[in-house]
Amino acid sequence: MGRQDFTPSGAFRVNSQKKVLDVWSIYKCVRCAYTWNISLFSRLPVSKINPQLYARLIANDKSAVEAYSHDPVVSAA
Repeated sequence: MGRQDFTPSGAFRVNSQKKVLDVWSIYKCVRCAYTWNISLFSRLPVSKINPQLYARLIANDKSAVEAYSHDPVVSAA
């Protein structure tokens, strides 16, 4: 299975531990139920994330999913 077998699921996973955030973009296999979480932010201090971006991630904002799915840095993961 290669990277081309995955497509954005339309969702993010956001996890906070005390004052830091981890955020992943969730991808799904086009052939099975397997998911692949690509890290967008790792151990990011909460104070460093734009509040509007945080709200978009929590809401699984469609335009944010689209933007991150075309980000060359994320796509290379």
